[in-house]
Amino acid sequence: MKFQYPGQYEAYQDVWEYLFDKRTTMRMIFLYRKNLLHQSISTFQRKAFYLQYGLHNWIKGSCTHVPRGVHVNTKQLFEILEFKEDHQRNLQALQQKFTHTCTIEYEDLITNTKETLQSVLSFLGADTMQLNSSILKISPTDIRESVLNYDEIERALRGTSYEHFL
Repeated sequence: MKFQYPGQYEAYQDVWEYLFDKRTTMRMIFLYRKNLLHQSISTFQRKAFYLQYGLHNWIKGSCTHVPRGVHVNTKQLFEILEFKEDHQRNLQALQQKFTHTCTIEYEDLITNTKETLQSVLSFLGADTMQLNSSILKISPTDIRESVLNYDEIERALRGTSYEHFL
């Protein structure tokens, strides 16, 4: 099995060997994000959120204010986009090695939570039941509302393979 980063296999050798040995009988769920730019902007927002609240994730009721308007370093943005694109490609290659997989897109999980969770239950062969989620989208859908230097980001992405994410 190919690992993207040194240490992945060494750090979790038992887990990876177990997963790989069970790849034909195990049911594996893969979570993807359609828009890598939004995912990358979220990285900057999480950092700002952590610096402000000392928390890695926002859970309903945990904070009274969600940071808005982060400044995005374009050089770092390209590095994050490339990293996430590589990571997603590696996950898709890994997914091909498993027999029973289900792909969930983050955007569907956020906008159609109940339907998406029901499809996961069906994939797992579990009985249909009412599920609740504490997942909460805290970033505006329009990046212009999230990024202080949106015009700079837009100029940097024009003519690149990431432009379609704007």
